[in-house]
Amino acid sequence: MDLRMGDRSLASEDLLTARLSPRRPTQADSEAIFAIHSDPATYRHTPSDALASFEEAGEFYQRWNNQWQRYGIGYWVVRRDDSALQLGFCGASPWN
Repeated sequence: MDLRMGDRSLASEDLLTARLSPRRPTQADSEAIFAIHSDPATYRHTPSDALASFEEAGEFYQRWNNQWQRYGIGYWVVRRDDSALQLGFCGASPWN
């Protein structure tokens, strides 16, 4: 079975819940990826996993984007319905 989804549009990757608006990440989310994944509190129990540079955030985004392109699933950016501010990330890897 071929799981690749090809040319799926970013616009079709938005969801809505009662309070949250998860969406597929874009390159512009690299700043939020870095802010969250370089925060020592995020990796309190595994500090060696924290990002050390902004370039690593770009690599995170690229891996996530590749998963979306290849498998049609991946990590989501989570926001409140009424805000563009990223609260965090959730989702699944195709191999989890």
